[in-house]
Amino acid sequence: MAFGMKHWLGVVLLGVGLIAAWLLPVDYRMTRRARPEVVDPVQERFLGVQHEVLVEAGRLSRLRRLDSLTALLEPPSVAGSPVTVGLPPGLPPDEVAVFEARLGREVQEHASIAAADVGVFVILVPPPEAPGALRRERQADEFYAGEHRGRPYCMAVRVAWEESRGILVRGGWDGSMGPGGPSVTGPCAYFLRYGAPGPRVAEWLRDGSFERGSRRAVSTAWIEDRVQERMPFGMSTFASWDVSIPGQRCIRGELEVCRDIFLHPERGELTVAGRIARGVPELWLTERTNPRRAFALADLALFADLEEEFGGERFARFWTSEKEVTAAFEEAFGLSPERWIRGWGSGYYGTEWRGYEAGLGHWGVTLLLVAAALTIAAAAAHRRQVA
Repeated sequence: MAFGMKHWLGVVLLGVGLIAAWLLPVDYRMTRRARPEVVDPVQERFLGVQHEVLVEAGRLSRLRRLDSLTALLEPPSVAGSPVTVGLPPGLPPDEVAVFEARLGREVQEHASIAAADVGVFVILVPPPEAPGALRRERQADEFYAGEHRGRPYCMAVRVAWEESRGILVRGGWDGSMGPGGPSVTGPCAYFLRYGAPGPRVAEWLRDGSFERGSRRAVSTAWIEDRVQERMPFGMSTFASWDVSIPGQRCIRGELEVCRDIFLHPERGELTVAGRIARGVPELWLTERTNPRRAFALADLALFADLEEEFGGERFARFWTSEKEVTAAFEEAFGLSPERWIRGWGSGYYGTEWRGYEAGLGHWGVTLLLVAAALTIAAAAAHRRQVA
């Protein structure tokens, strides 16, 4: 039997399918099928009430924490240091020494003039004991900002279980993550250097942008490795979970999306932490506030990159401006935020999104797959002819 058009068409379709499976990424979030669930109305009401109780309890505990800690803040002229430190007794002396050395380096770097009252506090809480209690994180960092006694303030607060170890050295506080790791003061460093932000800028920071000052740098080598990572048959792709879809669209040049990313960072409004933060205006940042960032870890160093590119004087002009955020940005830096953030994101990830790119190695694999498909088809046709 001759090897007809239908057979050749089948070979081509098979080759195209294999090539597509090899090259195209799979977003596993879109492959999960929603399972029908039977919701018990009583259980649903119970979970809703439990959620509200958790939010209200969290809000009240943060308000009490805020009152007690702001009472401890001292102006630099009284405290003798730009930063007020409050540590619980009984911590290991070697950890305290590492912590104090790291904090001293940060203060020396950021606070030539203490423009605000800044505090760093560690609080120990008992771990949950009830078997059915909602599990809390063993350690969480929170950042509060506002005005107290007529002066702006910012506080970095680490809350940990009483039984936790390495409280002062975990989470990058010991400098083990390098210059791009988390700092002790976090975004409060900008209060140290520049004082209170303008009212419009402060509102923008409180609505999700404050974490953009969490780090002084991000490793471009790490980002480059993640961008280049590609496994066969869509098993793992950078685009599917590190950089959000709006971030990819911004990199491709959709300036309206870039503008929205800058002005309205994604927030976890429906999470317990997000609702607690909404209920405490002074709580500007918790670890669970922004579950997904437009540009992954690069978002955490956005302020540091702005400051490095334009200088401290122009950054201070933006930070303390009384104008709306977009106008303050354009006046201080001389270009629109959407154009800057697109160039900034491209500096980390390239001018074109490379998550779906086929490299030289992929073309070689494609030819091998096509050759294998043709060989199999020819062998099958030959066997039929002999038979």
